Parts: sequence; structure tokens; C-alpha cells
Amino acid sequence: MQSADPILIIGQGIAGTLLSFELFNAGIPFHVIDQVDPSCASWASGAVLNPYSGRTIKGISRRSQMYQVARSKYKQLETLIGSKILHPAPLLVFDADDGNNDAIPEMLLTLFRQKDNLQLFEEVALVDNTLLLKEWREFLEQNQSITNSLFDIEQLSYQDGPVRYQNKQYSKIIFCTGVAAHSSPLFSRLRFTQNRGDVLLLRSAQLDRNYIYQKDKLRLLPRPDQTFWCGSNYLWAYDDMVPNQEWAEKTIAQLKRWLKADFEVAAHICAKRPTTAGQIPFIGWHPLFPDVGICNGLGTKGFSAGPLWIENFVQESILNKRPATFQPVLDKWCS
Repeated sequence: MQSADPILIIGQGIAGTLLSFELFNAGIPFHVIDQVDPSCASWASGAVLNPYSGRTIKGISRRSQMYQVARSKYKQLETLIGSKILHPAPLLVFDADDGNNDAIPEMLLTLFRQKDNLQLFEEVALVDNTLLLKEWREFLEQNQSITNSLFDIEQLSYQDGPVRYQNKQYSKIIFCTGVAAHSSPLFSRLRFTQNRGDVLLLRSAQLDRNYIYQKDKLRLLPRPDQTFWCGSNYLWAYDDMVPNQEWAEKTIAQLKRWLKADFEVAAHICAKRPTTAGQIPFIGWHPLFPDVGICNGLGTKGFSAGPLWIENFVQESILNKRPATFQPVLDKWCS
């Protein structure tokens, strides 16, 4: 039987959003504690759903499953929040291995300096991550299921008896805190590091906003605010969150060699993100404290793979009391 005490979720990035959504669907009581951090990767992510990115038959099949589950979950979220967050957007890849220009509108090609070795992928979509995170938070506020506050671990009790925080009792606590988990005494032994990435927001009146464009590591994603998201790099050693001007200058030069279309830079932002060893997410329970969980390290696949991973976590481990899929990782490094 599920405890009447709510589950406490720390953080409302994409992991905390998807986890609270799954608990809501399952009728499991929960409460979220979060204070918005604009430098959180969930707010700055490109949020692409792409079933074609696997390199093997097995990888493509797995990505296809993730894609279908993600589309279904975001459609359900759209119904709950009353706003459209999922937008189909075919992906046009330059320098593709199996280029074929036949299906590509001629008008698109006139906006680029390269017209060969192009490939169009139809079943790709974008998630409006900013709108999703903002409106899901409003949904939680309306249901009195979120507290706007920084989490204070000094007020947490979990070693002797039930989980308690600020004199309230919870059945479990699950940390969805992104890079902040790196400094947590509970999960400090987990093998993940943090890095930061830069993003340019571009304006172009000429580029068709119905498509995603990709060449090498550059990707242009249309956003609802009439800009294109362009990014991103990885900086492993950094002292601050000041945008990297050297990267911006190199990226703009690459864009000018690629695009014929005019563009201007509307903004330059950067965000911090956790990276895990082998890109394996940390989703499960602390082996020494079974009521303390983590749902973190979703990485660049967070918006696409996260819905399936977190659905499995809730179904397997919270509802049916079975070991979580990725539990061996936590057992190895937290014991």
C-alpha cells in the first residue's frame, strides 16, 4: 500500500517536472521544493525529440520507443496545462551520410551556401521547455504542491525514523537538483561532473521557422519567441557564468560560412549542467538510506529519454517496489 505521506521532490527542472507529473498521474501525493535558477540547463536546453539519432539498429529502436513515449507524455501535459508545448519540426542535416535533395524544398536551399549531401528527417519535434517549466510550476502552485524556496539540507532528517523536513513527514525524498547534487553529502561519491555550455539566440527574417537545421556540431532550432537557438559548447573548467565571447565569435564565423540568410544575435546565454560517467542517468535509491532517492543526470537526452526513464522509475520502484533500472549504478558508488 502506498504511504499517505507525500513524496518530497527537490527541484523542478525537467527531471522534477516529469517526476511530479508521473506521480500526479499515478495519484501518489507529493510536494516540490524549488527556487527557479535561470542558469539551470533545463531552461536553456534545445529540447529536441529525435528518433533518428541512434547509430545502431538497437539504438534506433530504443530512440524510437523513447520518442513515442515522450510525445505521449508531452501531449498529456499539454492537456493539463492548457498550452501547446510540442511542435513538429523536420530536421535538415547538412553533410549527411545518405544525402538526398529530392524531398527538400528548393526555397530552403537558396538560404545556404551548401546544397549537396543533405538529408531530411520528418519525425522530429521540439519541446517548448520554457513554457513547459513555467506553466507546470503554475499548475503545481494552483494545486498547492510546490514551495518556492531553497532547500536546506540541515533541516532534513532521514537516518533515524521517517523522512522529515521542516517538521513535516514524508514517505520519501527524491533529489532532482541537477548540478547541485554534485556537492550533496548524500551523493558526492557518484561519478558525475559539471560543465557549462553557451547558446546564441539568433534572429533571421529569411530562415524558414518550420525546420531544424544542423551542420556538424551547429544546430539551429526555431523558438516560439521568434529566435533560433544555436549551440552548444562544453566547458569543463570555468570560474564564472559569464558568456564565452571567444566561442561566440567562432560560432558566428561558422554561421556566416554556412548561411546565405541574414541573421543577428539577439542574446548570448550560458547554463550549467551535470554530466555522468558513460551518460548513464542516476535514477534510484541511496543503498544505505532506502527512502532517499535521486533522479538526475538525464543529460542532453533529458527531454527525449527522460519521460520513459521516469515512467519506468515510478512504475517499477515506487508503485511495484522493484529495483529501479539504473539502481546498480547507485549501489556501486554510494555504498
